[in-house]
Amino acid sequence: MKRRDLERHLREHGARLLREAGNHSYWGFDGERSTAVPRHREIDFRLASKICADPRRTAAKRAVLMSSLDESPHCEEAHATFRLVGHALRADEVTRRLGVDPDFDAARNELRRSRSQRRAIRQPTGVWYVSTDHKLASTSVERPGLAASPHRTGEQRVAALCDEQELRADFWCFWVPATGHGGPEVSPETLRRIADLGASLGFDFYGPWEDDEGAPS
Repeated sequence: MKRRDLERHLREHGARLLREAGNHSYWGFDGERSTAVPRHREIDFRLASKICADPRRTAAKRAVLMSSLDESPHCEEAHATFRLVGHALRADEVTRRLGVDPDFDAARNELRRSRSQRRAIRQPTGVWYVSTDHKLASTSVERPGLAASPHRTGEQRVAALCDEQELRADFWCFWVPATGHGGPEVSPETLRRIADLGASLGFDFYGPWEDDEGAPS
């Protein structure tokens, strides 16, 4: 995420800039307890989450700073998929232009095996997608959504591919609740990135299950 977005998040929740030293800015609620924020334009989400949950803060103030950047106590499992879909999709060209190997791709009318391998399926439309499933363990849709999305440099390529091949872009987030209440949260920064891609955002909700019966494997 951008440093200015992290600093805005800290400021909105009562933290303030205490001092500048070396390659870091020090933010906190008072002069005795502070957190170092590196002066990079982009800050890794894992580091941003650690900054927001700095254990030197009191439990109450730490809880205030927890957000969609952090793992959710209301979620058992989450992952995200970024898809390009369209009748005229040319998967090899999408892969070459984005520089990313898909987890799945199929052309329209292509015959493929079902997940159970029991029957043949004729693909109704072209699909190319990347997913964080079995790659990134998370209980938040924020990290998987960003991990599945193209980098900033890929946004213009996605837009060009959608225009040239008449494709639709979307994100699907898989969410298994753990507590029976609460739900996924998506930050303004991630929503902006999705909007910049011209993509829609959808959610698949499953469970919770009282036992393992019906749970996805």
